[in-house]
Amino acid sequence: MLSPNTPVVAQDLAVRLPNPAGPGQSYTVTLQVDDAETALACTVSGDVELTCGNSDARVAIAPRSMISFKVDMTAGAVPRRILFAWRATAAP
Repeated sequence: MLSPNTPVVAQDLAVRLPNPAGPGQSYTVTLQVDDAETALACTVSGDVELTCGNSDARVAIAPRSMISFKVDMTAGAVPRRILFAWRATAAP
């Protein structure tokens, strides 16, 4: 995905799994800008959690940057559909 033609700030990441990750398992979702990982990330782990969020990190994104989300799973975790949301606001 390409960022807009104006500077923005990415924030407020929210992630939800359809069911818990499982004992000893985790899924980490991280915003990447131009293939570099950023601080906007969160991890869902264990046999109870379904969601995670990050409202602390603010990531400045330059105009026309390539943005993507990377999902890291622990060994043995099964592939699954992950829902995520985030917010882009105008850069100050």
